[in-house]
Amino acid sequence: MSYSAMVEVLGAFPQGISECASCPVSGGRPIGCYAYVSYPIDEAAETCVFKVVLDGLSIPGSPGSRFYHDTVNRIQRTSDWVERRGAVPGSLCTLAEPLTYAWVENGEERLLNSADLLAALFVSLESPHDLDTLSALLLEVSKRALSEGTPTGTLAELVEMGTLVALLNQTTADKHLLVEG
Repeated sequence: MSYSAMVEVLGAFPQGISECASCPVSGGRPIGCYAYVSYPIDEAAETCVFKVVLDGLSIPGSPGSRFYHDTVNRIQRTSDWVERRGAVPGSLCTLAEPLTYAWVENGEERLLNSADLLAALFVSLESPHDLDTLSALLLEVSKRALSEGTPTGTLAELVEMGTLVALLNQTTADKHLLVEG
């Protein structure tokens, strides 16, 4: 595909594509329901994700706790999210240093840092459980961001993802009610 053809296709994508009509969320119309995150991840988004997970650590089964225990603990740590920061070209986040929190759990010292959380947000999801965990986290991030004001930048993009997840979850729940009811 040529560059100009790609630009044309991408320009039309937000208005919806023909496949939208078969999506259960769309109601048969092209709604362009996609979400993305632009880089670098801004301070508000990194801080909000960190706070949601940190607050969730004290609540077993919460989205933050599940994301930390089920996803963050499984990823292979990479230095990219630690080193590629700040106001330099090609940075992944705007904060110069990751946010950190240390605690003891079951006699073992643990460390939570926002670099690992961001890395975990963008790993390949290999199972429905991973997708459920990420969806629940995005919904919590959205709730928190909206409760604190009008999100902008990357945080607004995460809220859009949370909204899309909520729509998809609602559509799935409606289908189950129709089948069961």
